Amino acid sequence: MAQVHQQVLADEIYFRTSGGGVTLSGGEIALQSGFARELLALCRRDGLHTAVETAGFAPWSVVAEACQFADLVLYDLKLADAEQHLRYTGVSLKPVLQNLQRMLAGKIPLRIRIPVIPYVNDTPDQAEKMMSLIHTLTHHRPCFTGIDLLPYHAFGAGKYVLLGQTYRYAAMHPNPRKANVRVLKQAAKQFRLPVNVLSHCIA
Repeated sequence: MAQVHQQVLADEIYFRTSGGGVTLSGGEIALQSGFARELLALCRRDGLHTAVETAGFAPWSVVAEACQFADLVLYDLKLADAEQHLRYTGVSLKPVLQNLQRMLAGKIPLRIRIPVIPYVNDTPDQAEKMMSLIHTLTHHRPCFTGIDLLPYHAFGAGKYVLLGQTYRYAAMHPNPRKANVRVLKQAAKQFRLPVNVLSHCIA
């Protein structure tokens, strides 16, 4: 812990002059919730802005612990369709949404991050389902600050080969195309949701 904290402080001047801070991501940071809590507590003590990125698939107790000293939560949401969520992620959507509802009932500012994945969630039907769900969950929730769209790319595909693992997305969708961010932007506009497009997300 002390070693990581010192590494963070080595960039303290950059954080303060750039307006940035410390973001704990992963993997899934909730799987190291105790470590996250302690490190962010130290960073907050030092006056540094703190953020946590989570996919929300963990028991609520550890998600809450990991986020306790965060000034911002970046909450990943991939699909609003329960059947498709299970198909593509291998896990249930239910705990992800339950934890998101609990976070939105709190006071920590929260942004929903959507990796825009070709053939998966960038179709008009899936985009409308996603934005309708987000509108329902975030309505009258003052901690909700908006949506970030991250276009998917396959830069990480080669790592699967190096690790001797199957790149399942390529097997499911062998004819790649660019993510259709416009469809999700239009759906967000339809539901009057604030949306921002970031550079990309990694496969």
